[in-house]
Amino acid sequence: DTPVFEGAERIGKALDMVIIFGDVQKTARGYYCMEYVLLCENSKETKPGEISELHVRHLEKMIQATPQYWLWTHRRWKRTKEDIQNKKERAKGRKHEGAKGTRGERTKG
Repeated sequence: DTPVFEGAERIGKALDMVIIFGDVQKTARGYYCMEYVLLCENSKETKPGEISELHVRHLEKMIQATPQYWLWTHRRWKRTKEDIQNKKERAKGRKHEGAKGTRGERTKG
């Protein structure tokens, strides 16, 4: 399981936007070309997770075509699903702790 940022899918669906993937290719040292790939025309009509799945599949094709570049562009594989969940839980705990004081001040206890 690989964590996937779902913000683009949520925003795209909420605003019924066209979803486009920017496929960046290195053409020479210091030179890049971007090809825009249409992933979804009617985002509001998609099933939950469908846009993210389309994105991941296209990303997978890019990585397979040029594997020498994937490490520096996609560090998400360094963390497990459990790491992400633990980070979210720690953040929730800090958020609740901050609510005890006023205007962001910490309280003793």
